[in-house]
Amino acid sequence: MLLLLAAFAVIPLALPWLVGRIGSRAFFVGAVVPIAAFAHAVLQAPAVFAGEAPFESFAWIPSLGIDLSMKMDTLGWIMTLIVTGVGALVMVYCRWYFDGKKDGVGLFSAVLLAFAGAMYGLVLTDDLIVLVMLWEVTSVLSYLLIGFYHARGASRRAALQALLVTTLGGLVMFVGAVMVVVLYGTTSLTEILSAAPPVGVAHGADQGLLLNIAIVCLLVGALSKSAIFPFHFWLPGAMAAPTPVSAYLHAAAMVKAGIYLIARLAPAFADSEPWRPIILSLGLFTMLLGGIQALRESDLKRVLAFGTVSQLGMLTVVLGYGERNTALAGLALLVGHALFKSALFLVVGVIDRQLNTRDVGELSGVGRQAPTLAAFSIIAVASMVGVAPTVGFVAKEATLTALLEGGAAPLALAPLIGIVLGSVLTTAYGIRFVWGAFWTKKDAAGDRMPATPWPDPPLGFLAAPVLLSGLTVVAGIASPLLDAALAGYADTMPEAGDAYPYHLALWHGLEPALFLSLGSIAAGAALFWLVQRTRWHSRVLPFTAADGYNAVLRGIAKVAVWTTTFTQRGSLPVYVGTIFVVFVAAEGTALLASPSWQISLEAWQTPMQLVVAPIMILAGFVAVRARKRYTGVVLVSVTGLGMVLLFATSGAPDLALTQILVETVTLVAFALVLRRIPARLGEHNASVLPVARAVIAVAVGATMALIAIVATGARVAEPISQRFPELAYELGHGKNVVNVALVDLRGWDTMGELSVLILAATGVASLVFVTHRSDLLSRTISSLPTGATRTRRPLIETVDGPRPRASAPGSTRQAWLVGGQRVRPENRAIMLEVIVRILFHTIIVVSIYLLFAGHNLPGGGFAGGLVAGMALVMRYVAGGRYELGAAAPTDAGRLLGAGMTLAVACAVVPLLFGAAPLTSTFWEADIPVLGHVEFVTSTLFDVGVYLVVVGLVLDVLRSLGGEVDRQAQELRERGVVVS
Repeated sequence: MLLLLAAFAVIPLALPWLVGRIGSRAFFVGAVVPIAAFAHAVLQAPAVFAGEAPFESFAWIPSLGIDLSMKMDTLGWIMTLIVTGVGALVMVYCRWYFDGKKDGVGLFSAVLLAFAGAMYGLVLTDDLIVLVMLWEVTSVLSYLLIGFYHARGASRRAALQALLVTTLGGLVMFVGAVMVVVLYGTTSLTEILSAAPPVGVAHGADQGLLLNIAIVCLLVGALSKSAIFPFHFWLPGAMAAPTPVSAYLHAAAMVKAGIYLIARLAPAFADSEPWRPIILSLGLFTMLLGGIQALRESDLKRVLAFGTVSQLGMLTVVLGYGERNTALAGLALLVGHALFKSALFLVVGVIDRQLNTRDVGELSGVGRQAPTLAAFSIIAVASMVGVAPTVGFVAKEATLTALLEGGAAPLALAPLIGIVLGSVLTTAYGIRFVWGAFWTKKDAAGDRMPATPWPDPPLGFLAAPVLLSGLTVVAGIASPLLDAALAGYADTMPEAGDAYPYHLALWHGLEPALFLSLGSIAAGAALFWLVQRTRWHSRVLPFTAADGYNAVLRGIAKVAVWTTTFTQRGSLPVYVGTIFVVFVAAEGTALLASPSWQISLEAWQTPMQLVVAPIMILAGFVAVRARKRYTGVVLVSVTGLGMVLLFATSGAPDLALTQILVETVTLVAFALVLRRIPARLGEHNASVLPVARAVIAVAVGATMALIAIVATGARVAEPISQRFPELAYELGHGKNVVNVALVDLRGWDTMGELSVLILAATGVASLVFVTHRSDLLSRTISSLPTGATRTRRPLIETVDGPRPRASAPGSTRQAWLVGGQRVRPENRAIMLEVIVRILFHTIIVVSIYLLFAGHNLPGGGFAGGLVAGMALVMRYVAGGRYELGAAAPTDAGRLLGAGMTLAVACAVVPLLFGAAPLTSTFWEADIPVLGHVEFVTSTLFDVGVYLVVVGLVLDVLRSLGGEVDRQAQELRERGVVVS
């Protein structure tokens, strides 16, 4: 089972490529995996019938007790056959449905197969947390499938609607799952369900209340997934998806996930206080609401969609009822519904593919031209309605009998009446479907409509619906065998009072359930005639659940706009001031709430502090009084450079190196931005409320000082950092504690910081590159003047012998840098170009040295990347944006992606060898000439850090530097004065 689950995960990766090679025939290859899973489940039947549920497990997250465990009991076995069997037929059906289509088909095939794999894992997993994870995976994949026609607004809206409803329900379900795991101390479904005690007894009153809350949360997830009121509206909207999606997800698989969860939990929790009131009330209401709405629809798919909503309500009631006979009947209904409803959806797909319409008003006389398709459609509808000898008849009679002979009469009466009424509606919209799809109709004048031209479809296109429809009859005739297969699950439920164990059979004699079934069919036929006669279905409803959903979305959007308008006022001082006020309030409250402060202060640790601290304080005061922006930035940097001296004299050269590099790069970034901002402060927006600003500043400074003072005596235990030098060498095989901590001991923190850097670079670039995000700088190098290229200059004869020409004809300056001649003459500095050309490669070599030496000496990937970034800054300052394009002829996004990929690989690869993520390996050897060489795999992680930092600097230079220059040049060419 685990191997098949892995195949479901891997094979979809190859399907897009295969579709590109052989077209829609690739669906045959995709069908191999569900066929193999179906065959495996069939081979496990003897063990399942004997009560020996096959079980496989793999420890996935041992620290949380989460395992990839799969158990095939009766319920899981039945669901596996449905998921894989119908899935394989739908994949085969897609071969003709998408014949001749190319756009998006490869991705569709991959997502459809991956969805089948997610459902396969969901119905077989024995771990509750893994079930929730796969639950959300199915929601995401269904979103992609429903939105296949992404160019259509209706498809995008339907996909988003389904995603929001099912995902939010899944999040509530996750809360319930966590509560259950905490209450029972295990994630195993088998252990949870076998140990479920009476609510409020074994756990005590408080634990019983928590368990009831958890059950409600789990039911919210199940009801949202299975489109039960008030979540029912997303399913009809999902009919915007291709028909194979409707047949598989919305008839046989996805919507059955919620029904499966209810069936899985019912043996243990059906007697809890909230279970039956929620299940019965919402299930019955959904059944009636969906049936009524199905009679109003003119689109064949929407008729089936609302019919599915109605029957999902019926399945919820019967399987969630919590007794042995209803469980047997409910499981038979589940099998029948998967067969006949998927068959009917596929029939609609054939009609739509051949005629490009599903509107009952545009179809006439199709049944006479397609008798085979019509005949098997009628068989499927007969099973849906409950006509012998189909499995629908067997299941319907079993349901009515179970409720008639149930234990608690008042409890069974409401479901009995509701299901009879639901059966009446099912018959009515079932007849409406057959009439709408195949019957010859009359126009408004009462004349017979001409027959709709029908091109015969390929035989393979009809195979799946014909087979599924035929199986409804086979299952009905073989109902004793079906009873034996389903009894294993039904026997896990308690008996209903004095009722005898019911057995599925095609004929039970002239019993009350038979007459109720026949009466509902007759009443349904009469209801269809009445609706057609009165044209009730054409009346417009004043309000629907979809209108409610849209109203909620509009309300959320309005609240979001109001909140954004109120809080995001476009004023940076307001934002910063808000942050500072919250900081003072929160930290001040915590300081004042402390009963006592333990303080351990020293005047100074090194004499350098006496020298540097006054300079930093003075720079801060002067920065406040500065009237020019650049002056203020430089003065603020003085405090950063003061920290460099403090780090260097306190035994932290690595931090000092990093600090000075960060300060330098930050100063350059500020300088790039300040070019487009008025030079003097207050030139556009004068500073306001100076007294309030001063008060906030003093409060923040005092609060931070108090925190620092209190923190000196807050430690009561020996800090783990004292062991870092020892751990750095033992675990990370390095002597630079800072670097080893970043790439090994605290590697997860560094990976998170890399993600933040990438987000920051992306955010900056997104704000600057308004219309495009592609790299234009490196592409412009080919357009440079001929004299700018670094070619050997021609020799000229002079009185002193041959000498090289100074530059291109008419030029007085040499092209030391590629982009130099694209810089305006008044901005060129020949000395700077010479220095940069000489030093650039040396600085790059130094950065690489810092990268690889950083494991034992000051340096590392972060410092090395910043040094390389400084080299790029030099090239940009000397030669402008064209020189930057020549210095780094690659997109910054590629460097960012490559670095992050390398870091993630260092976390993932150890898992393949059974080790924890980010586990490093150490090699050492004596190499001639080089001597003793050591290599730690965490160095590769450091290389990833190096690439990310270089990519970040490059992205900032190209966005705040090169792109701003380009925009300024465009403005100058238009005659706009630019500073």
